Amino acid sequence: MTPTDPVTPVLPDHQLSTGDLVDRYGEELESIPVQLRRFGGRTRFWGAAVTVKCHEDNALLKQVLSTEPTRWARCWVVDGGGSLRSAPGLAPARGRCHGGGMTALQSAVEVADWRRRVWALYAEVRRLAVDDPAAAHTAWRAGRDDLFAHHPASPLTPAGRVGFTGLPVADYDPAWRLELTVTTAEPATIEVTTGTDGDVPFERIGLLRLPDGGTLDLWRLQTYGGGLFLPVRDGLAGRPGGTYGGGRYLLDTVKGADLGAGTDPATLVVDLNFAYNPSCAYDPAWACPLAPPGNVLGVEIDAGERYGFDPA
Repeated sequence: MTPTDPVTPVLPDHQLSTGDLVDRYGEELESIPVQLRRFGGRTRFWGAAVTVKCHEDNALLKQVLSTEPTRWARCWVVDGGGSLRSAPGLAPARGRCHGGGMTALQSAVEVADWRRRVWALYAEVRRLAVDDPAAAHTAWRAGRDDLFAHHPASPLTPAGRVGFTGLPVADYDPAWRLELTVTTAEPATIEVTTGTDGDVPFERIGLLRLPDGGTLDLWRLQTYGGGLFLPVRDGLAGRPGGTYGGGRYLLDTVKGADLGAGTDPATLVVDLNFAYNPSCAYDPAWACPLAPPGNVLGVEIDAGERYGFDPA
């Protein structure tokens, strides 16, 4: 096509994909071949894979996606026949793939099951901790090791699962189990940018004062579902054999990580033996809220999950 050739304008509100443009204008279009080498953000998937061959033509793909029952979660592998000029458009929303990997339905179901299992695990932890906090900790370690090793929504990469024998967690130390009262704090808000949920807002609702004189800010998730959030970054963060550099989580109740109230219902159980690494510690594809300045401690906390793990 030359600059003087007439062409019907494509209005912005058409929102056409590359494949649709080829369908509409055919040989009128020319493009410069580009060596595309990265497709999507998923490095793994779970479930059956289905291959659709469509060389520079997305008609067959649209037909298959429009007739495939929505309950059938699939990973759709699109074989473009080696074309570097155009990509098939995945227009039907109900068949759209997430990041070139698993379907939205498959991913959502797996994450929901992960959350369900975490909720059940922490319910068991709270039950056992009434009489035996060490036994609760043992059950927590075993449950998390099983989830990380076998669950399809595990944050471990495929390479990370090879030879995985368990997360590096220190033995239980009752000295790190605390029951703390939430005291008032000046209002404050933060927004955390994540890869999947956009900007996530938190508000500071109080302070937790530790026996050594330090304090931790207690945050509340302001979006749908609410929940308490208590991260911590200690003096071992980022050191070899220490804790994760971005900090760990103690409470994240919207996702099930809830140690409950103390013997006084007005207190919270803050047991640092249950400090755990966020998912981004194991897979850089995740974007996690990290410990803000009010949740950074100079003291070394040699309890909970360590970071002696190679995420590669």
